[in-house]
Amino acid sequence: MHTGQAEQGGQGGHVHADSVTVRAAGPVDAAALVDLLEDPPPSAYRIKGVVAVDAGRGARPYVVNVVGRQVHIATGPEGVEPGLVAIGTSLDKAAVRARLEGALRPARGRSTRDGVRRLVQHKRLSV
Repeated sequence: MHTGQAEQGGQGGHVHADSVTVRAAGPVDAAALVDLLEDPPPSAYRIKGVVAVDAGRGARPYVVNVVGRQVHIATGPEGVEPGLVAIGTSLDKAAVRARLEGALRPARGRSTRDGVRRLVQHKRLSV
């Protein structure tokens, strides 16, 4: 878990962007992941990372990117440490961390059909 702060400078002022990173311990539940991606914490303008989801044929990695309210999902690379980072200004870091941890909680078996359907729907729309 990592909490950071980055500066983006411009002439006349600085905008501070906070970040919260949470690693995943294994495959996550598709429904919990999509719930987070569709309704991100209000202060997070970006969420990105790689996560594994078991849709019934073994765990598969997915790259996820949320910018504003736009959700993009693609097939992910093998061998990448899974996790998510949320980026925003004035993040309530404890609340954001709790939301990320909830979405990245290890799944108990494979994901539900509805969760997988929602994940795949976002992936199809991301092409």
